[in-house]
Amino acid sequence: FPVTIPIALFQSSRAEVKRVNFVDNPKVGDVYFLNCLPSNYTTMKIAAIEKDSIHFIANDTSVTKFKKVFYINEDKYYTDKIKSYSKSQVKDLLLKDSIYSIDRE
Repeated sequence: FPVTIPIALFQSSRAEVKRVNFVDNPKVGDVYFLNCLPSNYTTMKIAAIEKDSIHFIANDTSVTKFKKVFYINEDKYYTDKIKSYSKSQVKDLLLKDSIYSIDRE
């Protein structure tokens, strides 16, 4: 039991470092996993990056269970709607835990 706590804390801190690094160095194609409301999860994918802003392709689908969000991360669920955020807005979303994970191929 005592060994599992440090391992869990280490893995959690590594995931946080990875998220911060991905937000600081975004790449087209990165998928952001979002907690929009207390029990509403969705994704958005980076379509373009400019000097001060990031443009995301919106996912038209959301789920109410955390683990099911991975099922909606498919091209068929993304739309042609573009949502744009300043880089500082994206960092704020990360700090508020609205962005809880980022995947990069």
